Amino acid sequence: QNPVDLSDLRSNDKLQRTLETDIAELGYNYRRKKDVASSSDSVIPLSVAAQAIYAIWKERPHLAKFKRKELFGSLYDQVYTNDLNAAQVVIAVLIYRYCDNQRRKSLLIDQFPHIPYSNYFMSMIIGKLLLLNTGIPLVKLTHQNFEEVKNYFENKKETLFEQANSILITALNSLYNEDYTKLNMERLSAAFRRGDLYNEISINN
Repeated sequence: QNPVDLSDLRSNDKLQRTLETDIAELGYNYRRKKDVASSSDSVIPLSVAAQAIYAIWKERPHLAKFKRKELFGSLYDQVYTNDLNAAQVVIAVLIYRYCDNQRRKSLLIDQFPHIPYSNYFMSMIIGKLLLLNTGIPLVKLTHQNFEEVKNYFENKKETLFEQANSILITALNSLYNEDYTKLNMERLSAAFRRGDLYNEISINN
């Protein structure tokens, strides 16, 4: 089976139906099933949500990127846990989309060679910084404080990105014990397939 078939099979789960209803209350359209592509920022496809959740809140950025076919298979119960709520899904998607857009910017790529490969890791770090800076732990991120967290992210996303960039560069240099910019493209891209990069990431209060 291909991943589209698996996601369609999962789309009628009770949790998926609940998320669809709850996400609509936040002003977004959660597409549980394969549909015509939409460029609207308010539309959240199931596949995008799964990658964002697994990379950011479940802290598995390397698997979210390179095990996408399994997010609705063997990894499904790790992605869509019973404590997951609509506010967490939407915030994760907002972070993920912002970082995905940044990786396309040539000026950033020229300055920071990791940018084309690192968006999942950058998303995870920004998620951590966002919770830290707002003083709201993930379990407390709900409908009640959704607008507060969303507004903080929208107002501070450039700063958060800069902070995450600095943290990630430190982790890369530590992992390879050298200036990461000296790595060739193959070694650099390989860093983001490796779980050991995660262990080098340090986020201090």
